[in-house]
Amino acid sequence: MASPIEIKGAIIQYAFIDRVNTVSKKFSFSALIPWDENCPQCQAIINASNAEWAKVSAGAKKAQSMGYMILAANDTAHIHPDVMKMLDPNRYYLQVRPVQDENTTTPIALYDTVPQLIGNRNIVGNGTIANYKAVAYGYDSAGQKGVKYYAQWLQILNLVENTNANTGPAAAATTGGYVADAAALTPPPVMQQ
Repeated sequence: MASPIEIKGAIIQYAFIDRVNTVSKKFSFSALIPWDENCPQCQAIINASNAEWAKVSAGAKKAQSMGYMILAANDTAHIHPDVMKMLDPNRYYLQVRPVQDENTTTPIALYDTVPQLIGNRNIVGNGTIANYKAVAYGYDSAGQKGVKYYAQWLQILNLVENTNANTGPAAAATTGGYVADAAALTPPPVMQQ
């Protein structure tokens, strides 16, 4: 049995929602939440990772990955420059990098706050604030053991539009959260690389 988590108000970066990430070969995104030992969302992630690691760890000295990392706000290797400007330089952030479900080529479901399914998937830019649901899975493959997260869905709360996208008129965040405009609801073709 996998360990599901639902995270609210994550900062999204490196979103490969409209195309496959050339490194992971999957649709994916990186999500940051402010790290605090008393943060319930941080603890949910750590607990899910630990539960899955316990299932596959027999005989392993260390996990290849626990599915999350704790990063300093100035970590230029893992935090996009546009997002770094948004962060409190005195805090740490917990990062999870969910990918699409295992053994599927289906993109991660993307919603606005209504919730309407958003078809124009290339609108998600660095710094978008979103809720997401992911499931932690322990893996034991080819001598590697660890934990990874599979994304179930991503819900935009406050859109930072992808500046590299041809999205037409910008969809706007509203008082109640992001509501997709007609251009955002129309799906472009999915690009796989």
